[in-house]
Amino acid sequence: MVDSNGVERCEFMHAHEDIIDKVNQEMPEEEILYDLAELFKIFGDSTRIKILYVLLEAEMCVCDIAQLLNMNQSAISHQLRVLKQSQLVKFRREGKTVFYSLADGHVRTILSQGMEHLAEETLRKGILYEKTVQSARSGLRELRGQDGKRHPAHRRRARRVGQLSDPKAHPGGRRGPLRRHPARSRGRLPQNRTRLRHRGVTPILK
Repeated sequence: MVDSNGVERCEFMHAHEDIIDKVNQEMPEEEILYDLAELFKIFGDSTRIKILYVLLEAEMCVCDIAQLLNMNQSAISHQLRVLKQSQLVKFRREGKTVFYSLADGHVRTILSQGMEHLAEETLRKGILYEKTVQSARSGLRELRGQDGKRHPAHRRRARRVGQLSDPKAHPGGRRGPLRRHPARSRGRLPQNRTRLRHRGVTPILK
């Protein structure tokens, strides 16, 4: 059953109490879930995702990140401050230069799992697209013929005439070949003799 929101649901209301009790015992506190939601909000900004992915590859300073992402240093510093407050990145000083890197392996795991999920989804869409293309090509080959070549118009007409004249192709139908009027084959039709008499022309009878 599909509700008004387009979501499949049960056809009748029936709660599984044993499953509910088991999951309820494992549910964390409300404050922890709130903090988790706030953590995932950090990943909802494309600029911060770019910075995290850059730091996933190498340790960099603000100047390097700004040049790589083609952004000004103040914008990069603002996003790094948000990431540092969420304990997603860390920094170290080397003389007058400050290098940033990912805080720990958990951040690497989150980014890696997210990329793997996107790769699988892209692959699935690619497979569906390839199947659609193959189905369309197969239908096109059936329209054009088994050999995959489009037959000229005269060959299609000749094939139809041959099928009509073949008693095996049409057991209960026409058995002889299609005959055309001799004058029609020369590009003109014979004129009506009565019509010629009304015009004062005497037709020559053979």
